Amino acid sequence: MWMDGVMALIKKLKVLLQRLKKQSVKESVKLQETKSNLDGVELNAVEMKLGRISDHVSYKEGVNSRTADRLNLENIPNTEQLKCMKDIAEDVFEPLRKWVNGPIKINSFFRGKPLNTAIGGSKNSQHMKGQAMDIDDTFGYESNANMYHYIKDNLDFDQLIWEFGTDKNPNWIHVSYVTHRPNRKKLTVALKRNGKTVYEHREI
Repeated sequence: MWMDGVMALIKKLKVLLQRLKKQSVKESVKLQETKSNLDGVELNAVEMKLGRISDHVSYKEGVNSRTADRLNLENIPNTEQLKCMKDIAEDVFEPLRKWVNGPIKINSFFRGKPLNTAIGGSKNSQHMKGQAMDIDDTFGYESNANMYHYIKDNLDFDQLIWEFGTDKNPNWIHVSYVTHRPNRKKLTVALKRNGKTVYEHREI
């Protein structure tokens, strides 16, 4: 009698093991499919959150915003926006940093629509597409003016803005870059007049 009970238990265990084996195979296949899908994407949010956008730009730097943190706003780029961030980081920021030979502060890079609205950004801001960054000479390796002129004279860009400051040195630099069309190389100066921000399209 007890032998029958043991045999029944062994049978149940065999069935359970078979089920676990099938589940394991399914999970393995699912993981392989996921890996295959990720391998087919040049850039994706999962990879970037764990790594870097370029050699000297981390994902954290790319999405960092004190305003977003304060207002609890999600500021997560999608795959296309990340690709644009990678393009400008590799084709503009990295060559500039090599010339500067030291770190450059990124004040603002990607801005999702909620964040851009919260800070009063332009509704057509290239920051929202991951195509623009604001940089600053915080670390003192080169002045903002010198970086502005290096970009203007040596790199491809869509728009370069001398942001406020004086005629000698801006407070920071805005630079954008695209790959889906020829870059405009548009030069702009941002200044204050009667308490209002004015943009003049000219060299300085």
